[in-house]
Formats: sequence, structure tokens, C-alpha cells
Amino acid sequence: MTEAATTQAALTGDGSGTDRIHTLAVHPGSALATHDRLFDALTRVFPLRVVPFDPADLTPFDGVVSLGRADDGGSPQAAVERAGLPLYLVADPAPGAPSGAAGAATSGAAERGVVTFTGAGALNPYLRGRRIEDDRVGTAAALDGGALDEVLASVDGRAIWGRRNGGATHVVSVAPPDLAGTAALGEHLTTGSFAALLPLVQYLRDLTRGEDWTPPPLRASITLDDPNLASQSYGWLDYNDLVTRARAHNFHVSIATVPLDAWLAPRSPSPTHSTTRPGASCGIWATDTLSDRSRSPSLAHLPA
Repeated sequence: MTEAATTQAALTGDGSGTDRIHTLAVHPGSALATHDRLFDALTRVFPLRVVPFDPADLTPFDGVVSLGRADDGGSPQAAVERAGLPLYLVADPAPGAPSGAAGAATSGAAERGVVTFTGAGALNPYLRGRRIEDDRVGTAAALDGGALDEVLASVDGRAIWGRRNGGATHVVSVAPPDLAGTAALGEHLTTGSFAALLPLVQYLRDLTRGEDWTPPPLRASITLDDPNLASQSYGWLDYNDLVTRARAHNFHVSIATVPLDAWLAPRSPSPTHSTTRPGASCGIWATDTLSDRSRSPSLAHLPA
């Protein structure tokens, strides 16, 4: 799996599999205006209702996202953790830490760095143990490791994402993006640009777990590149035997081919042909090799 696919794979769930909508409080309330496109996009991905944080009554909330201190300098961390609510906290830099990612995320004063993910079970399986470049974390501020139960990601040994309070609180030093202009969520979940959004996505997946769509486990992709289709076999590869084994052991093989090669394939149907459990299929590429696409051969007769 490519690094881009790895980070894209972390964004899962469409909210369509549940009738329950989780109430997410945002602190400070002004962040709903500065990050309106971000939270609007997230409510289209996760089963969420986003409201301003109200310290007077926490009972309506299922989780809280705190993007920094309020105008009065207050932080909701203590109150939210006492209430037992899941919290996503953009933390102040640890004492003596270098200039922080929260500032870098907004001012543009950032450098490229490599994010190292730990093997923690709290992480999406696609991320565990991976090292992926991000263009804006080279100067990311270090979190106070002593205040964390576990570190989830670091840059040059500096923790930038961790959990505390028994795992209920996610703490990060990189502020979420504001999705300026026409930017989309996917643009911040790819190699070079993911550290600002990925932890928030993981937090929301944890928050909505059980109601949101659950992705399937990681599976292998088996592709055979351009074997000759002129007969029922190619070297040691027997197409009928391949399909039989694929059905018996519940795997699928994709055979990469070009349209011109399909002209040479045998026209007699394969005895293993099936429309319900094919076992193998043909993936077509280089379609421009046909000057007249209306003459493109049918692939229905191929042995898969």
C-alpha cells in the first residue's frame, strides 16, 4: 500500500449506517466560524452534530474538541475530563519546546518532517509503525510526554500526538486545518499533508465507533501483469487452476491486460466461468492502443 493510500485509508465512515447523531462541542465557540468549512465537511463524513461549547452544562455533549484557549484564557480540559467525556485537545507547547505547530499551521512558518507512528493499538492499523513525510511538521512543538499515558506519533523524537486520561483524551500539538477556499478533507489526508487532520479523524472514529460504518480488515491485492491470454495457460500459470483455487480459498486475482491482447484470447467459454464467484477478473489498461474504440473486443469469453 502506498503512503497516500495509507493516509487516505484512515478517513473512513460515511454516517449512513446509524440513526444516532453524536453531539460534538467545539471550544472556543468562535472556532465554529473560523473552521466552519472543516466542521461542515466532518459532519458529512461522521454522524455528528456540531455545537458551541457551553461550560455551564456538559450533559448534552458526547465529545469536546478544544482548539485553544478561549478569549478569557480558560481551558475546558479539567471540567471535560472530570465529566468523563472524550476530549480532543490542541495543547499549549511544553515548557522550553521549539516554536509550535499550532503557530506553524496558521502562519506558514513550517518545515518538512517525518512523522513516526508507534505501534499503539489505539492507532488505525494502517498507520502502526509507519514513517510518513509531512510538509509542515518539521518545527512542530513537543508535547509534555510526562502528561501522556501513551505517545501515538512523534517528529524527531518529539511527541506531537498522544493520549491521556485512560485514552479518553487525545492531545496534539498540530492545529486542524481550516479548509480555506475550495480545499477538501482528502487534501489533508495524503502524504505531505496529514498531521493536522489525521489525529482528529481518529478521535472522531473512536467517538462514533459502534454507530459509524466499520471498514473491512486490510486485505492483499494480487495482480498478474500482462500474462499471455492466447491459451488456457501461460508458462506455469494455468488459468482454470487459478480460478478453481481462488474460489476454494476465497481470494481474488486481477489479470492486467490491454485491449489488443484480448483479440488473441480463445473464444470458447472457460469451464470455470462464473458470474457469481469469478475468482479472477481482467483489469484493462492502455485503452488508447485501439485507434477505433468501437471495435474493442468483448472480454466475456475470457477464462476468468
